[in-house]
This record gives sequence, C-alpha cells and structure tokens, in this order.
Amino acid sequence: MVRIVNGQVVNSAALQKRAKGPLDIVAGFFWSVVSFFVLFFQTMFKPSEGGSKRVEGKSRVKTINPGEVKIVKTCEAYRCYMLYGSHLISTDLNVEEFLPHEQRVTASLTLVKKWLQRNLSFSRAFAKEVWQVKSTENGNALPRKLNLVHLVHLPPEDFLEKEGVVANHAWLINATKKQRCVPIALWVLYREWVDDVIDGQVEHVDSWHHFVVARALGLNLCRTKDTKPHEAADLMALLAEDNKLGKGDPAAALEAWLDQTREAFDFRFRKAHHRSFDGLTVAEEGEWRGDLSFVQLADPQLGMLHGDKSWEEEKAMLSLAVQHVNRLKPRFLLVSGDLTNAWPVGPQADPINAAKQVVAVKEVLREVDSSIPIVLVPGNHDIGQVPTPNELDLYRSRWGDDYFSFWVGGVYFMVLNSQFYMDSSKTEIQRKDQDAWIEAQFEALKKRQPKHAVVLSHVPPFIAEPTETQGWANWEIEPRERIVKLAKNAGVRIWLCGHYHGNAVAVDEDLEVVTCAGVGSNINWTANPGVVATSIRPDFEKCVGDPPLLADSQHSGLRIVRLDEEGPRHSWFVLNDAPMSLEDAFRQGGGSSPGRKQKRNSEAITNRLGLYGNHQDAFKTGARH
Repeated sequence: MVRIVNGQVVNSAALQKRAKGPLDIVAGFFWSVVSFFVLFFQTMFKPSEGGSKRVEGKSRVKTINPGEVKIVKTCEAYRCYMLYGSHLISTDLNVEEFLPHEQRVTASLTLVKKWLQRNLSFSRAFAKEVWQVKSTENGNALPRKLNLVHLVHLPPEDFLEKEGVVANHAWLINATKKQRCVPIALWVLYREWVDDVIDGQVEHVDSWHHFVVARALGLNLCRTKDTKPHEAADLMALLAEDNKLGKGDPAAALEAWLDQTREAFDFRFRKAHHRSFDGLTVAEEGEWRGDLSFVQLADPQLGMLHGDKSWEEEKAMLSLAVQHVNRLKPRFLLVSGDLTNAWPVGPQADPINAAKQVVAVKEVLREVDSSIPIVLVPGNHDIGQVPTPNELDLYRSRWGDDYFSFWVGGVYFMVLNSQFYMDSSKTEIQRKDQDAWIEAQFEALKKRQPKHAVVLSHVPPFIAEPTETQGWANWEIEPRERIVKLAKNAGVRIWLCGHYHGNAVAVDEDLEVVTCAGVGSNINWTANPGVVATSIRPDFEKCVGDPPLLADSQHSGLRIVRLDEEGPRHSWFVLNDAPMSLEDAFRQGGGSSPGRKQKRNSEAITNRLGLYGNHQDAFKTGARH
C-alpha cells in the first residue's frame, strides 16, 4: 500500500518504527472505533451489488470532529477518514478478506476481535494518507499552498471559457502564491463523494480527478494528467469556499457542481439524441465552409485478441490512435462500431466483461481533445447479433442514439443501425421506424442538395459487389438494394463501414463503399473479401493465416477522410505510419474516389489493397486507399 504523510511518500519500515511504544495504544483505539463503525455501517446500510453505490438525496456530513470516523463503502474496501490529534488520517479497510459473506452483517464479537488482532499493527494496515491539521476560526483546516505548479505555468490562452468553468488563470495564480487553509470539511466531502459515487464506475479513479480539474479551469484533459487526488480535493475545497461553485452553502454548492460534472463526464458519449447530434445540427453546420477532414477508427473491440480474458493490446492501440487524433486535429472523430468484444446479450453473453470494456473504452476516448466531437456508430458486439429493445436501450444509455444524422461544415452525415439489416427478428418495429426515418431524410436531402452526403454504418451493405449474396459481413439483399438506391438518388458518394477487420473497397456507379480495417485487432485474411464476407461463417482454417489476429502498431490503424470541392478521398495508415498532419495524408496524391479517377471494379481495388494472397505485407507497408 502507498502511504502519504503530508504529501510525501514514506516506506513501510518508517511506519513500522512509528508504530512502537505509545502509538500501539493509539492504534488499538483507532481500530476499535473503526471496527464498531464498520459493523454498524454493514448492518444499517448493506450495499447492493453493482451500479452506483450512491443514495440520491443523501445528507452528507458538513464537518468532521476530533475522534470521529467517517466510513464510505468503495468498490473493494471501506474508506475511513478520522481526525486524531493534529492529523487527518485516511485508510482502506478490507474487512471482507476474512469475513465470510453471510457473516459480514451479523459479525460476532469473536470475529471482531479476530479482525482487530490481524489489523492492529501499523505495519499491516496503517493510514493510507496522513495530513497535518490546523485549528482555525472557521474550524479545522489543512494549512498548505495549492500545489498545482504544473498548471500555473501554462499559458493563459489554455484556460478556455466554456461550460462548467468556474475559475481562470488569474485566480489559480493567486491561489497558489499564498498559503491557504484548505477547509477540512469540504476536502473530506469531495473525497467522500468520489469514494461513494465514482469509485468502481471507472477503471482508474485518477481519470475522474483529472477531469474535474480540467472542467473547473477550462483546460484540455491532457494538461491535468499530473494532478494528484489530494490536489484535486484541495482545488475543489478552495473553489467552494470562495463561492466559485455557487452561492450559499459551500458544501451544497460543491455537491451540486460535482453532480453536474458527473453528467458531463459521460455526456460526451451521448451527444447523439433525438436523431441529431449536439453542436452539429443543420442550423449550426449546414453551410459549406470548404475542405474538411476527419479520422475514422473501426472496431476497437477491446477483448477480441484474448477472448475477453484481457484487452491491454487493443486498449493500447486505441490510446495510440487517440494521440494521433489529438495531433492531427480533425474536424471530428468517427468510431465505426464494435467498441467492445464481450456480447451484451445472446447465448455467449458476458455482461460483466462487457461493462468493464465499456469503462475502459470511455477512459481512453476521454483523452480525445475536447474540441474534437466523437461520433459513435453501433456495432453488432455493442447491441448483440440479434438485438432486442432492452439491448438498444442499454446501448443508448451508454453511447447515445443508435441512428441519427448530423452536419459538419455543410456536409451531411447519416449514421445507421446496420444490425437491423442482419437480423431484426426481435426489433421489427424499430427497424420499420429507422426505414421510415431514412426515407424522410433522403427525401429532404434531395431538396437541399449539400456539397457532400455520407452514410456511416458498422456492417457494409456490400463488401465486393452490389449483387453479392448475403453473408456474415454484408446486409440482407432486400434492404441493401432499397437503401443503397435511396442513397445514390440523394447524391451519396461515399459510405464508410467497419466490421470486417480488414480493408475493402467496392463501387456501385458513383457510390464508393469503404470498409475500414480495425484500430484494435485485425484478422489475417488470406482470401478475397468477396469470398470471405459472403459466407455464412468463414472457414478460418482455409481463409486466415498464421497468426490469425494482429493487434499492434504495424497492423492496427486509422483512416483519414477528406471532403473537398472535387469529391471524397481517403487514406489508410497503420499507426506506426500515421502522418504528422492532415495535409501530409494527401500531399503525394494519396487517396482516391470513383469521381477522381476512372471507375474500377471491386476486384481491382481489392488487388491493389493486397487483401488476399499478401494481406499481411499490405498491413506492414501501410497499404492505403
């Protein structure tokens, strides 16, 4: 366990030395009091399994008095805060290590004594944090300077005026110059709120602290990654004391602001609602503004490589892609479905791992520069092979609408739920609703006639030829023919997809259907996409090489798409070969579309991409289209 004493990490040996003599008496008293409150807390407030542990409307303590113990149930332990003498102590108590589940509520005195015997020694379970406390006119406080030097030295222009911002660069400089007595009640309130509401809901709680500081000061998230939890608590306590978070009671204002921030913490992924996208409506973005570029990532699919036992490789590739995105500064980021691998429903459903993977994906995507909107497309792994209304509701609660439209710089984009056209046996009504919406959208589009119109889906309508038979990686024939015809009549010239875990491009008159390889794991296909995708279930022994899956910076990648006066064009890059700028992606004539060059049949395109015969070499050399 890491121990911090007044902000300094100390080793266990030092703590063992301090535990001798009179401190043993203090320790005995401390753990006795703690044990009583733990058992009381278990008996009176037995926590439910899963989900947020917070009780809405809960009245939180407004102060903490000497000898008082505050206990909060976190994800894996009991977090305790205690004022003893001139120190504020916090520690984690994992009483569940030895108490059987059925005895955690009705623990006997014998079990309590056993627990005390195991935890009496400071060397085993002393405080996680120890802070010097000073008595002031307004109560107990932490006497120290606000230690956010890494933020003070940032240029003032990095501190933006936007929603949620409560303090500027000037306030921060002033707060760090002089020693402030951080109000201990507000400090503990912030830490208690995080323990109660956030712990267990994110993979790393530090990501919450970084987000809170970034939002309060108007900074990009990448600027606050060095902020420690106690520094975030210092900042929030001082902001509340200065009435920056709202007028009236500082504690109530702090809780209200944290509740709003919790919503903002996830809202970035749910901007698609009511069939549109916040900030990207026709009123805001309906006029053509010249060339625009965006980045497409397909199939992060955390968990695919190791069958949901771990997903570190896919997470690392997604994180590397986000670094490229932040440098390239595209107009928006498109993620073309299958964010996670574990099935949410069906015979192989694994909702626990699916939820963990959702948390991990969000954690990485929060690193995307806040000025870059994130557009998400539903994949079959996100909503199930045979989705139901319940699974659609779950997806929408996590990621927003499953189909919608948006505008960027005068370009129209349509996001579709392609799983309706794979198997809608349990969502016939929802499929009909999307069909009616599509027809209305395309009818309105023909009247408006934007410079460009783009369709986005996870599964491509076809992957090699418009008339190919239905398989695992294309649509049912009837909706394919009908919707593709509507799209072409409305002026759509490019359709971007994922799902195949490899690159493929096909054309139907002026329409180009681009299937993008994955940013996570890619399949080492050795056969033609038109053969592989149209089978009901691919014969992996015959059409996949060794190794079957590839998830590294030599094979995982991203696609850059540009829309200009001449038409759409696009280039695929492995992550090791990503360009330094958007202009570099097309500087040497890279990228193409049917409108720029003579029309090619899909077989010629797949040959050029090296998607069979020499597929692995194509990835290694960064084959692009």
